[in-house]
Amino acid sequence: MEQENNLSEEEFKEIEKKADKENTKTLRKLFLGILIFISILILIVFFVRSINSFEYRGLKFKTEKYGELIMYRTSFPVYSQKVSTLTGKAIKDKYVADYNIYIRNNPTKLEKIPFDGEIVLLKNMVVNTEEEFNCNGDGIIAIANLAELFRVINTKVITDPNATCDS
Repeated sequence: MEQENNLSEEEFKEIEKKADKENTKTLRKLFLGILIFISILILIVFFVRSINSFEYRGLKFKTEKYGELIMYRTSFPVYSQKVSTLTGKAIKDKYVADYNIYIRNNPTKLEKIPFDGEIVLLKNMVVNTEEEFNCNGDGIIAIANLAELFRVINTKVITDPNATCDS
C-alpha cells in the first residue's frame, strides 16, 4: 500500500518554516563555534608572545633562542648630539638608529651593579687588545660589536698597537 501525502499548502509552509528555523539555529551555532575557535587561537598566540617578552625597570626585553643559547634582547634609540648655543650643554640632535643589546643572563636575576659617574663620549676611541682576549674566536665578534656601538654614536674607533693605558 502506498500512502498518499496530502498536505495542504499551509501545512507545507509550516513544515518549511520549522526547517528554516532549525537551519538558522545550526548556522548560528556553527558561526559561533568558528568565532570561539578563532578567539581562542588569537589568545593562544598573544599568550605565547607574552611569554617571550617582558618589561624590567622600564626596558622591554625579548627572549630569543639561538640553538641551545638563550639571549635577552632589548633596544634603545640612539641620537646624535650637538652643543646648544644658548646653554653650552649637549642636547639631542637627531635620531640615528635603534641599538640592540643582547644579554646572556636574565636581567631580572642580575646583581645590582652600582654606577656613580658620568659617561663621556669622545669623537675618537682607540681599541687595543692582547692575544689572550681571543676567547675561542669570540673576542673578534665582541670587538666588532663594540666598534659598531661606538660607530652608531659617531665615535671613530681605531687600533693603535703602541697605545698604553697610562693616565
